[in-house]
Amino acid sequence: MDLWIRSSLGLRLIPIKDELNISQIESGTWCIFYRDNAIAGYKTEERALEILNEIQESIRMLHLLKISGNKFDNDLILENKEEFIKLTDMIVYEMPKE
Repeated sequence: MDLWIRSSLGLRLIPIKDELNISQIESGTWCIFYRDNAIAGYKTEERALEILNEIQESIRMLHLLKISGNKFDNDLILENKEEFIKLTDMIVYEMPKE
């Protein structure tokens, strides 16, 4: 089971196999980067950290699903149900635009 992220503009679908980092760019926007590519930008560091925390929770959910035998149970999905889509054996996290 894999975690994929759809970019905040919805133009890219990215399999996450490595670390994500937050960094502020010259314009003052706080971006979430994957392999040196910005996949989303936010006005504040706090918002970028909130999104990173949500991604962390989706990774935790993936591990719970693996432990439970890959059974997808709607009760396991966390508070942000609308941000998760079941696609056979992967979960897609959609980056919020704001």
